[in-house]
Amino acid sequence: MIDEKVMEIADELAELQRGAEILEGEGKSITWDQEHGDELMCNLKGPLQIPWMYSRKCIFSCSHCYNFSDTDLEEKDNADLGLMIERIGECQPYNVCLCGGEPLAWDPLFETVARLRDRGVPLVSIVTNGYLASRDALARLRDHGLTTIQFSVDGIDAESHAELRKVPDSFEKALRAVEDALTISWQDLSVCMTPTRRNIGQAKDYIRMFAEMGVRHIRFQPYMPLGRGALNAAQLQPSDEAYLKFHFDLYDAQVAWPDIFVDWGDPLEHLWFYSFTEANCWSTGISPNGWLELSPYIPVRLGDIKAHRIEDIWAKGIKTLWHSPLVRRLAGHVYCTDALADQEVDVFKEPPLHIDVFDPPQWEALMTTDDLDVFRRFTASNLAAGSA
Repeated sequence: MIDEKVMEIADELAELQRGAEILEGEGKSITWDQEHGDELMCNLKGPLQIPWMYSRKCIFSCSHCYNFSDTDLEEKDNADLGLMIERIGECQPYNVCLCGGEPLAWDPLFETVARLRDRGVPLVSIVTNGYLASRDALARLRDHGLTTIQFSVDGIDAESHAELRKVPDSFEKALRAVEDALTISWQDLSVCMTPTRRNIGQAKDYIRMFAEMGVRHIRFQPYMPLGRGALNAAQLQPSDEAYLKFHFDLYDAQVAWPDIFVDWGDPLEHLWFYSFTEANCWSTGISPNGWLELSPYIPVRLGDIKAHRIEDIWAKGIKTLWHSPLVRRLAGHVYCTDALADQEVDVFKEPPLHIDVFDPPQWEALMTTDDLDVFRRFTASNLAAGSA
């Protein structure tokens, strides 16, 4: 069963969210205090939310993909799937988001959803491009216990969408998938758009289009110049002026459609709060090789969950890890999305830094230095030993 304290925290967070939506509907401004979470999160024995990048295998090769997900990646070996699900269940998260890659391209997706729910995870979600989301597949996902689904739809027409997705009929299939999903009951159904130079002026029409379809949660997140997104940023990334007008458009849309939750996702906010304030962390990711990652946007892995329980990694002190000299060095560099393209460790030319926090020399180094070459040597040793 889910720990009673975790459920209490989740209920309080849900109540805060409902209150925020009511205030937004009344046109009132809201200031969210990240550090308010300290009152709720200090007793967590593990993450409340886990973004699990099970695999980067995909059916598209999107122009903006921050982690180079692709069609030519081999199917992941599922030998450790049961152990990883067991590890996740042990730490009792409230939500596990299966990220990718394209989840519907993964052989064990339905089994994974069902097993996570059987292990007591209340919410299991996916982010999908919708191409494989047939009516039957969506119904099977719901029957297996999926609670939340988000569709990536990047514009109001096929041309805008295909600029990123590069598959001619992907827009029509995504819309059909959203329509089919709306006939099924979910905890939450949302659509998400990444602004580009072509589509950023479409925000109001995008919200109108999906609101008229019946979608009540519409999300936007900035273009991320990471991975393939960095290679194409010069052609695709909107200007600062375009973003300024875009945010005015979002404000107008919130006034025009008060019953729609228009969501702007800031992907970098957590880097500052977790590294440079006392705000407690409530989310930790899992990378495809099973190592825990503090954030998908800084190249640090801090323990293999196949070898260690997630609670044991958290017991090392999740804030201690975030406040370590190395993590602060890397997180402090990412002061805006443009800085993502110029990180000191380029994960597409060298491996992310893998640091075994249970190895005393590696732990001591993590606590005392931000020397990248020291951690590169540890990474090479961990990879050579097969522990990463």
